[in-house]
Amino acid sequence: MKPITNKISHLYQNIFYILLAACWVTGVGFFILDTWLIVEGEFGPEKHFLQLPGLQVHAATAFFIMVFFGGFFFGHMPRARKVPHSQTSGWLLLSALGYLIFSAYLLYYIGNENIRFYIMYSHLIIGVLLPIMLVCHLRSHKQHKRKLKR
Repeated sequence: MKPITNKISHLYQNIFYILLAACWVTGVGFFILDTWLIVEGEFGPEKHFLQLPGLQVHAATAFFIMVFFGGFFFGHMPRARKVPHSQTSGWLLLSALGYLIFSAYLLYYIGNENIRFYIMYSHLIIGVLLPIMLVCHLRSHKQHKRKLKR
C-alpha cells in the first residue's frame, strides 16, 4: 500500500482543471446570456436559447467538482494542513468552494428576488475569482519548493 501524501496525481489535477474551466466558462457564459443577450422571439423578448443548456452544463460540471472537492477534503487536506506555507491560500480556496456550493443551493431554492440578486452577484464574483485563488495556492506551493531546493 502506498503511503498517503498531500501530492495530487497529475491525472486528477488535469481532470479537475478541465472541469473547473468548463464550469467557469459556462457560469460566466450563463451570466452574460442572462444579463445582456435578450433575443426577439415570436411573442416578444425572450432569453437566449443557449441559456438553459449552458446552465445545465454548469450544474453538471459543478457536481463533479463537488466530488473532487470531497477527494481534496479527505485526501489532500489532512496532510497539507501540517505544512504551513499554503494554509492561508488553502483555507481561502476551501471557503470559496464551500460558499459557491452553498450559494448555488440558495440560488436554486430562494424565491425572494432581492435576496437572490445579492446571492447571484456574490456567487458570480467568487466564481470568477476562484481560478485566481487556485493559481495563488499553487504558486505558494511552488515558491516553497524552490526555497527548499536552495
